[in-house]
Amino acid sequence: MIATLAEIKTLLGISVSTHDARIQALIPLVEEDVCDHCRDDFLSVKYGSLAIIESGTLIFNNSANTITCSDTTDFAINDDIRIYNTVRNDGPYRISNISSNVLTIDSVYSLVDETVSAFLIKVEYPKALKRVFANMINYNIKDKFDKALKTEKIDDYSYTLSDNAEGYPSSIVNNLNVYRKPFKQDYANYCNWPCNAY
Repeated sequence: MIATLAEIKTLLGISVSTHDARIQALIPLVEEDVCDHCRDDFLSVKYGSLAIIESGTLIFNNSANTITCSDTTDFAINDDIRIYNTVRNDGPYRISNISSNVLTIDSVYSLVDETVSAFLIKVEYPKALKRVFANMINYNIKDKFDKALKTEKIDDYSYTLSDNAEGYPSSIVNNLNVYRKPFKQDYANYCNWPCNAY
């Protein structure tokens, strides 16, 4: 995940637990919003190749929120990962525990029971994304969802909404543009990335 509940609350100056459950629910949703806008899954790339990748048959267990794979030696607790090529479990996750060849996923995310041949790849988000991510979460907490109407005028009264982009104010989304890629950078398109993409 881009930022934890504790990090988000610290960045937003929130000391009470009133919105904790809502923030937890928003984390994976807003994480996908960031990746979609940036056209980047932020896969960990070292020396021109993916840094850590595990491929093969993965067993997803919903009740334990675990993934069983053949090799977990390259992964560590609190690693962010992204899964590809599944029927029901594609997406970003965070490892909260490792035991033998079993990865336990942070409770913010939920898995669907499935056994499938898939790819599990380490993700590295830029630390500066935490601030933007926290602001996007905050915007959702305040119920300021995207509205189709930008300006309304009735007689002498007019009302103007903030300029929105993709459901968020442009003032927030514009901070993501520095990370935006010209085309989608995910595992499927990895071989087509330009050599200087990173």
